[in-house]
Amino acid sequence: MDLHIIHRICILFFYLVQQISSFKIGCRPSSETYYCNSISKLFPPTEANNCNHLIIFNSTLSTIDATLFTRFGAFTTFTLSNIHVREISPGSFADISNLEHLYLDHNNLTTIEKKVVQNLRKLQTLDISYNSITYIASEAFTGTKISSLNISGNSLSDFNCNIKQLTTLNTLDLSHNKLLVFDLETLPNSTKTLIVARNNLENLQECKCIDSGCMSLEILDLSFNNFSSLKRIHFTHLLNLQSLFLQGNQLISLSSDLFSNLNKIQYLNVSSNHIKIVPYQLFDNQLYLKTLDLSNNEIKVFKPLMYQNLFNLDSLYLQNNSLDYLNVPSFQSIGLKYISLDDNNFLCNNLMRMLNIFKSSNITVYNAKHVETSNINDLYCIPNDLSPSSQYLTSNIKTVVFVSLAVVLVTISIPWIWWYRRRKVRSRESEREITLFSGS
Repeated sequence: MDLHIIHRICILFFYLVQQISSFKIGCRPSSETYYCNSISKLFPPTEANNCNHLIIFNSTLSTIDATLFTRFGAFTTFTLSNIHVREISPGSFADISNLEHLYLDHNNLTTIEKKVVQNLRKLQTLDISYNSITYIASEAFTGTKISSLNISGNSLSDFNCNIKQLTTLNTLDLSHNKLLVFDLETLPNSTKTLIVARNNLENLQECKCIDSGCMSLEILDLSFNNFSSLKRIHFTHLLNLQSLFLQGNQLISLSSDLFSNLNKIQYLNVSSNHIKIVPYQLFDNQLYLKTLDLSNNEIKVFKPLMYQNLFNLDSLYLQNNSLDYLNVPSFQSIGLKYISLDDNNFLCNNLMRMLNIFKSSNITVYNAKHVETSNINDLYCIPNDLSPSSQYLTSNIKTVVFVSLAVVLVTISIPWIWWYRRRKVRSRESEREITLFSGS
């Protein structure tokens, strides 16, 4: 993040802290925002004529009833986060005809009934994330113009809402729930971003219809689920997809045609799986791919034929695999700018040669987080004398030496044994002759 942006965020944070900490019990307008830390002091908001944003904080509001906000019809934004709301009565926001943004995150809601936000015709943003929601009525969002819907951090095991009618929906976040399956065809045509990361998904209902909402998707996040396999049919009609997140699943292999229809993909993350082999044709149609993350897998081979068509590839992440060789000159032809290599099986001599070529090609190699004496530029490598090949060679040499010594010993021993046995025979013959001579 840009330092200037961070600085502005810090200033805004400290300003809000100063504003809030200076409060006594009650409500106070500040610019266009009306701050309240006591529900009993919420009315009448006569001093808030120029305000359009209500923030309730440091308070406990277990139930929002239908009469609580009747005099706030001119307000466009409600922030009711982290105030322990457990229940919202039907029609509680019905009189706020201008409401555009409603934040109910970090509360204790368990259900969203039909008439809570229904028919709020100007509502664009609804955030009900990080509650304990297990049920949402199928028509809960009917009659709204929601473009951003955040339901992350709840306990939904299925999602049966009729969102097809939300013709303005741009972003749907269902991450950190307990979903077992999701049907892409339930999306309206306006949906650009779908986030279903960190669920229990094992199956993704394929997108079959050409006119279904999945065709408009540009960002799809399926990361940290339980997918063990995916097929081409799951992505066949995602013709506008630009970013795909598949990291943190249980994928063992990828079919060569899995991404064949994703011609517009620019960011692809399949890291932190159990992939051992990258098929040669896997990336043949990804001409616009800029970032490819294959890190934290079990890949042993990554050859030029696997990435020869990635002419726009900017960043490649290969750390924490089982690679022992890379054809470095081939990366020059595709215009690569950044690569990560740490925690593979490169010999130190080979790694040094690769780093020199990368440097001469103006390709930046990301450094590792840990350092060992055998490392090069903080990148892990295997000392040549500890490599499997060198250990194999050493073992062979030891075997040859042992055999040679054995042969020498046998060669020396045979004449000596023959000589010793011959001497014993002669000694016995001499003893007999002496005995016979003495007897005569």
